[in-house]
Amino acid sequence: MTSHTTSRLTFNLGFLLASAVGESRMVELEYPSVKLEDIILRPLRGQFRASHTTQGIMIRGRLYSNAIVDCARCTEPFEYEVLLELDDHFYLRDEGPPDAFRITDAGVLDLGPLVREEAISAVPMQPICKEDCQGLCIDCGQNLNEADCDCDEQLIDPRFAVLQQLLTQSPN
Repeated sequence: MTSHTTSRLTFNLGFLLASAVGESRMVELEYPSVKLEDIILRPLRGQFRASHTTQGIMIRGRLYSNAIVDCARCTEPFEYEVLLELDDHFYLRDEGPPDAFRITDAGVLDLGPLVREEAISAVPMQPICKEDCQGLCIDCGQNLNEADCDCDEQLIDPRFAVLQQLLTQSPN
């Protein structure tokens, strides 16, 4: 997967391509904040090992961060802790599948698309800011974590009014 924009996560590993196959190097990361297209990670820290292969460079490591996401209930942004497991190959220009991550002839690779992909995979489909999040009022949109709303909870769909009458009748 190639990216059209270059992220802050570019690394010049040309020295590794010039070394013997099997040679590797540990790389430490510590960024206060990284924006990768539509996702913000802060802080981003961890390490990965870059290893020279016959087809390019193999990246393996772990990164730790918090992704800024919107709660599925109240829509407020919050930080969701993510663990990013990196285990992918960056291929030289003429090697590997067409949709693979690439390393330039000069040995520069952009880790941004891989980190973004892993971060998106690490966040649940419907993230919840806190277990007891009350969400939004379905009538007025008030965030129920911040304040109660003045909506009438007793409004009944007219189609169900007969059922409501059954509930309020006392048994004989």
